[in-house]
Amino acid sequence: MRPAASAWRALPVMVLVFALCGCAGAGRTGALGQEAVTVEAVGFAALGESKALSQAHREALLDARRNALLQAHVNVVAETRVRNMRLEEMTVRSQASGRLIQMEVLEAGPVKEADPPLYRVRVRAVIRPLVASPTESAS
Repeated sequence: MRPAASAWRALPVMVLVFALCGCAGAGRTGALGQEAVTVEAVGFAALGESKALSQAHREALLDARRNALLQAHVNVVAETRVRNMRLEEMTVRSQASGRLIQMEVLEAGPVKEADPPLYRVRVRAVIRPLVASPTESAS
């Protein structure tokens, strides 16, 4: 294998990361703007014999809130280390931040024919981005 071949194999991953970075700000005026974004998200929780339906609902709601934040405002940072034309290490980090302004449950209930049994919540959420200082966004 040529020395540059391993670096070329990382190219599809880097393209995906850059595509995610470009799509993360869709629907906002600026990267750190204060415009709220409305998204629909889904959350899941495992149902068990010892878990009450109300507890599964709360867990699925937390999962849906986390997924809504990821959909609305995510910051993706990719770091690649290459030595002698060979990929040594690639790290991709994502961080979601925002303030939940409003959340409406559109649908909730057990998932039929799921194994293991699951509880599903679908929400519509309005999220406003948190403005980060330049030092926070660089780290």
